Amino acid sequence: MHECHATAEPDELFETGSLKHLVPGNEGRVLDGRRTPGYIESFDPESCMFIWRITAFEDAGKCWEIPAEQIEQYQFRKSCSTLSRAAVEKLSAQCKAYQKQLTIPVTSQSQAAARVSIAKQELQTAAWLKEHSRFIQKGKRFDFHAATGDPDLYCDLEEYMRAQKLYDLEQKTASQYLLNPYSGEWIKGMKIVMAEAGLISYSGSVPRTPDIFQGIGAKELRWNYILARTAFLRSVFKLSGILEVPLYRGMASSSDWIKTPPTLLSATFSADTAKDFCGMDDPGLYRSCYWIKFFCPVENLFMTFYETKELNERYKEQEAIIYYQAPLT
Repeated sequence: MHECHATAEPDELFETGSLKHLVPGNEGRVLDGRRTPGYIESFDPESCMFIWRITAFEDAGKCWEIPAEQIEQYQFRKSCSTLSRAAVEKLSAQCKAYQKQLTIPVTSQSQAAARVSIAKQELQTAAWLKEHSRFIQKGKRFDFHAATGDPDLYCDLEEYMRAQKLYDLEQKTASQYLLNPYSGEWIKGMKIVMAEAGLISYSGSVPRTPDIFQGIGAKELRWNYILARTAFLRSVFKLSGILEVPLYRGMASSSDWIKTPPTLLSATFSADTAKDFCGMDDPGLYRSCYWIKFFCPVENLFMTFYETKELNERYKEQEAIIYYQAPLT
């Protein structure tokens, strides 16, 4: 499914990353299954985040913005440059400022308010779709075995978001999800706004950049975007007579099994894709892994490959991003 090395270099040539490795120019690779190679392009001491430039596979040339303390998820060549002990101690102290946790639980009051707001937006969106949607007007149906999304739905979503004056948020959000939802602060900002609205809970680090909720990232704009996008998916599926969709999820981890909190979660419409992610073929490599099928109400959909052109560009994973609110097992 994904590009990988024909023969990867052995781990013995590398050492696990630590703060001492945060030197621009240091080459290494991600501690993922395919050992994605790259290098540290720069480091921002104000946010304590480094730019990781990818040098191979589908995202070659693109970059991630990663918190310094996550350097342990990378490995570096044993001959690479390292920081002095004094520099590491200073950097460690800087990182502690961002280790404070932010917790925003789901409440019945916030959930109720979100339902009312989305239901109101959904009525307006359904009316817009009946008048403007190519997908609806052509009598198209959703194919749960499709390998790619629908070009008419791509156009419908773009036109709808432009009509709502939210297309720039759509482009930024979809592109960031495709590249890496954990890179930078954009998706974190979305999750915080979703949590404040009662759609999911949030438990994670505090914002690291002062502009996270400025410009097009302002909370009001983010909420308008979340409303519009959620209403679009609910409406287009319901107009097609669909109230729930079959989804799969596969996961493998080097950590012990943990209960998934109510959060924004990735799943797929493809059983094969989920199986590729579950790691069952090499159970000795992981401490926990699973592969499941479940039915998701369309009310819990945030983004899918059907209407999102970006989710079809480099990876053919038939992805769905959902507001996860109930146990999967």
